Amino acid sequence: LPDGSLIFASELRALRCHPRAPTTVDHVGLRRLFTYDFIPSPRTILQGVRKLEPGTVIHWQNGHLDAPHRYWRMPPKTDDLDARTAPPALWKAIGDAVESRLVSDVPVGFFLSGGLDSTAVVAAAAERRDAASLDTFTVGFEDASFDESEPARAVARHFGTRHHETRLDEAAALNRVPELGALLDEPLADPSVLPMSLLADFARKHVTVALSGDGGDELFLGYPTFAAHAVAEAAARLPAALREHLIRPLAHLIPVSDKNWSLDYQLKRFIDGLDHGAWERHFVWIGGTAPRAHQALFEPAVLAAASREPLFADVDAAMKETTGTDLDRLGQLYARLYLADGVLQKVDRATMRVALESRAPLLSTAVLSVAARIPATLKLRGLGPMARAK
Repeated sequence: LPDGSLIFASELRALRCHPRAPTTVDHVGLRRLFTYDFIPSPRTILQGVRKLEPGTVIHWQNGHLDAPHRYWRMPPKTDDLDARTAPPALWKAIGDAVESRLVSDVPVGFFLSGGLDSTAVVAAAAERRDAASLDTFTVGFEDASFDESEPARAVARHFGTRHHETRLDEAAALNRVPELGALLDEPLADPSVLPMSLLADFARKHVTVALSGDGGDELFLGYPTFAAHAVAEAAARLPAALREHLIRPLAHLIPVSDKNWSLDYQLKRFIDGLDHGAWERHFVWIGGTAPRAHQALFEPAVLAAASREPLFADVDAAMKETTGTDLDRLGQLYARLYLADGVLQKVDRATMRVALESRAPLLSTAVLSVAARIPATLKLRGLGPMARAK
């Protein structure tokens, strides 16, 4: 505060209980929310309130606040593993991480989507415990394009876990919307918070701790946007007039679909991203409202206030700490912003609301260190050689 005093708390709602806590909306943070679907730290939704960035500590003494000190960074890239040596090193690191996170005096379960990341966590646990004693949890959807319940069931059958499944239908989703404000503390626009909150509620009826596969897509380049990176680099070299007056109108001729990752949605998002740099376009692809729509979305005074800082300053700052090839750096960028400030915030809010502890073995320092030693060329082709070697 201006007089040198400090107000701090673990959550924004707790901080706001102080009578002198700021209450004015930060327009820069608001525009970040509409762009990214979350507000990257250190900024928040309120003027004068800041979050500590991951891996940092700050000292305050006698009215003086030091600059944040970073005590941990992502391991530097070395790429000294290959298709022969990476599988055993990675599998051991995952197994050790899962083993340590199974230690508990309360029941432990697993979030299971059927994807490679959560499947790997369950597989590692099944090597160390009787699979029939493991509880796995999945949320299904009525819309088949969103539904991953069948792959999850197949994984559960393969290992023989005690599988539990619930479904999120339209009525259940609508009933949960009014609860989201209290659940999230700070605004978060990721719609997957709805199934995440349902999954946490459902799992908490059976267990007190749940292991997840969070971090796998960032560490091992699992998002489709990583594969789109090279295509975008080539497409961005096309004349801007050609993209704007030919390709964009053609994209809008594709029939609109409400399916997950529909062709029209992917193409329109891809083209919107070409308005921006190689790193920034990724947050147009996976984020909320494309920046080109902000002129119509915000009042002129709000947009002017929100534009005091470059929209993608957080991307620029994060990229300065990345190492390796372009794809390696993208994975680290996603981990710093999308994972830390978006995905993990969502999971933490949903699980802590029902007193369910979430643990992420793939984010152990040992797994992170091994991931830094694996070349991006192995990761982007889906870890096929590694999966077979395992």
